[in-house]
Amino acid sequence: MVHELVPLHLPAACPIRLPRDGIVRIGRHAENEIVCQDPAVSGKHCYVLCGTLEVVDCSSNGTFVNDQKLPKNKPRQLGDGDVLSLLKPPLAGADLGEISIST
Repeated sequence: MVHELVPLHLPAACPIRLPRDGIVRIGRHAENEIVCQDPAVSGKHCYVLCGTLEVVDCSSNGTFVNDQKLPKNKPRQLGDGDVLSLLKPPLAGADLGEISIST
């Protein structure tokens, strides 16, 4: 099964295909596989365990799945259509860099 991260804040952006195994790191630093330039995003913000499709928060500001803050350093299973946010969820109607999970 193919898993993808779909950027919701950039309508023209292509989905990011996840490998079957391994780790995909997300954050502000260039050594991450997925880089987000927002200054509120930590250098090493979170990572996805591709084999099990779990996300782990390792940030100072929090990582959110479907508007729920993840406990730091604890894996959280992702499912089709889940929305992963690197910043605190916005008030209704605000735009925020989010990605959706597609399986």
